[in-house]
Amino acid sequence: KAQQRPRNEGEEIRQESWYLRDSHLLLTRETIRLLIATTTIALILDILFAEPVPLALYLLGFSPFLGTYVLAHVFLMRGHIRVATVLVTLGTMLAQVGLIYFVRGHEAQAIVSFVNLILIAGFILGPYAALGTSGLAVLSVLSYYLLETSGQLPTPEAVTGPKAGVIALGTTLFTTGGLVFIAIRHVRNALLQERDALTQAEGALDALEVAN
Repeated sequence: KAQQRPRNEGEEIRQESWYLRDSHLLLTRETIRLLIATTTIALILDILFAEPVPLALYLLGFSPFLGTYVLAHVFLMRGHIRVATVLVTLGTMLAQVGLIYFVRGHEAQAIVSFVNLILIAGFILGPYAALGTSGLAVLSVLSYYLLETSGQLPTPEAVTGPKAGVIALGTTLFTTGGLVFIAIRHVRNALLQERDALTQAEGALDALEVAN
């Protein structure tokens, strides 16, 4: 019995570790798929309803984002959760900075996108990752402001109209809601499973006391 208890405890620790990894994997997968879905929807809405521009310009603007998310999903399916999350965070930030530097009209959407990246980093990688991501976002905004006020911003390759701006902002805000929904659902499920585990443990202790 003395040897059986440590063995059982070790097995429980391993099972809990696997459960946490599976939950983490599921959270990351749902997050990346949400990003792929909302970005694709934004592209389709732009093509159908935004101000007419060459299709190649739309594809050029969206390809860095979609490419980043698809590549992150590939890494995730191979079990590299942190690599996938870092790729999403840094890749999206770089693509977003490039977009607002060379395409005018998406500044408001970029701010909301930075907030989403902070949420993603915090939910998946932890509080320090959220702080680091927020620091990078502040530096990006400050750099843009200094370049704009000094007249050193590069000449924009394109200027999007108000319809495209509304579509971009709307889909990004929807992404924010989706991220919060996913995170709350995972926290709630974790709490429910923890409560069930405590209930089972109490039942096992009661049965042991009765047996003794």
